[in-house]
Amino acid sequence: MEEINNIEVVPCTESDYLKPFRAHYNQNGTKKSWDFMRTHDSVSVLIFNSTSHCFVLVKQFRPAVYMCEWERTKKQPPQSAEKTEEGAAEAAAPESQEGQSASEGESSSEWPPASAGITYELCAGLVDKPDLSLEEIARQEVLEECGYDVPADKLKRITSYRSGVGITGAKQTMFYAEVSDDNCVSAGGGFRGIRLSGDRCADSRGRSKLLQCVLLIRVETLGCLRGLCCFTFNSQSFRRSRLVKHLK
Repeated sequence: MEEINNIEVVPCTESDYLKPFRAHYNQNGTKKSWDFMRTHDSVSVLIFNSTSHCFVLVKQFRPAVYMCEWERTKKQPPQSAEKTEEGAAEAAAPESQEGQSASEGESSSEWPPASAGITYELCAGLVDKPDLSLEEIARQEVLEECGYDVPADKLKRITSYRSGVGITGAKQTMFYAEVSDDNCVSAGGGFRGIRLSGDRCADSRGRSKLLQCVLLIRVETLGCLRGLCCFTFNSQSFRRSRLVKHLK
């Protein structure tokens, strides 16, 4: 269980990862504007361990997910039309609550458990090293996060797609890597690999079992779902290290 405490939310005035902008443009004679964020592209890797016949996913705490859950749970249910005098008095003095950060006025019991911010994802990382190829960046992420040393030329590019098209429009490139226990040189840099059985994916029974597992362990990121489903329905193509043509 993750232990998350001393939470404080402050304005973000400068960031190396997110830069907000507003675009003004004309579309079919209509003047429009759109707020967006500029951020790095990324790579992700679907890892299949052929020794244990399982996928290796990354389990980690995501502050953005956690804070969204906090915003959702802190909302009070609608009050009835009939208020007690005490309730009316409290409603008449909202000024005392204004200007507080997320950490002020909130007891530890009012915060959701740390599990609310836990996600299961593909091994992934930002494309923030302009002198390295996407394959080499992906190789480094596999080594750092999951502890497998895989040559860059053994990573097979599956597809590229846009994520967050309404906010960032960043591109993520997905790779497939088949590893064995012989490739494991460390436990990974603080990330925990999650074993999800990928055995017998070639038949309908195996596909059904895998998809049930995906739902049970709260795989909620689109890239992870896409990678697992692509493998499930094209396992022979993946295992032969062929690109899945219909994904391009």
